[in-house]
Amino acid sequence: MVAQKDLEKVKESVETKLPNEKVVGISYLGRGACNDLYYCRTNSGEYSIKQERLDKLDEEKNNLELEYKILKIFNDRGLNFTPEVLYYDSKSKSICYKYIQGDLLNEAWPNLSEDQRKSVMTELGELHHKIHSSISIKEAQRLGLKVHDVSIKEELAQYKKIIKEKIVESDRLHELFKKTEEFLSSLSDSEPIQSIIHGDLHQGNILIKDRRLSGVVDFGDCVVGDIERDFSHYARHYPEYLDDLINSYEKSSGIKLKKEKILLYGLLTDIEKIVYHVNKYGSGVERLFQKLDMYSKILKDS
Repeated sequence: MVAQKDLEKVKESVETKLPNEKVVGISYLGRGACNDLYYCRTNSGEYSIKQERLDKLDEEKNNLELEYKILKIFNDRGLNFTPEVLYYDSKSKSICYKYIQGDLLNEAWPNLSEDQRKSVMTELGELHHKIHSSISIKEAQRLGLKVHDVSIKEELAQYKKIIKEKIVESDRLHELFKKTEEFLSSLSDSEPIQSIIHGDLHQGNILIKDRRLSGVVDFGDCVVGDIERDFSHYARHYPEYLDDLINSYEKSSGIKLKKEKILLYGLLTDIEKIVYHVNKYGSGVERLFQKLDMYSKILKDS
């Protein structure tokens, strides 16, 4: 439960930065690893306030000022579905953007028809291309975005070592990793296409309203990296609709994507998250096995 004094601080920040507006309602929406999220209604609009927590978990991945600068560029270049930012407040370490109405994708998904699901994936494919092409690598580097240039092969080796040393070793894991390495070796060694990527566009950062895409949020993990890495969460949660997303992106961008590589990024993302959970909470090994079994089948059927 958020304290009243925290709500008052957010209210003060809004009315200071937007002096012509009066806050008439404010509520707490939830917390992430580094930030708290608030909903604010004024006499003239609705806003979301994203504020850094004092007990944030990850110092390195949290730079709200940088996120504000990225979103401002998106706004100036007319990117639909991205938050329209109003200010960054260095005193309260918060950013304010216009509230985007909608339900989280994972909540809306069961109520979408097959055609509606395909339409959402088509819209997301087009949006990813706009994100990737909106800011040049030179611009991104001037902004201070980090470059993620670790290859799939290197990541796979890292997680194999972590799992062996800290979690569990089994014939099932050994077999899966062997298959994954064989699958990886069958891919071409072409250089990855790098651009600015969202970095964390999972189903909890995608909003749906009236069975259509209404917005995407949380650009705090933007980096310069392999564009195919940006689709890993779709491979994790919606593998049966991955082709719709890929086709849309390719049609919009003219760039050919490798589905197999996206699936491998999905596998690595799942391993990363489960390894973190197991190390932190001491549970989740069975979940890891279930995920590895799923990817083993997907990779085999691809």
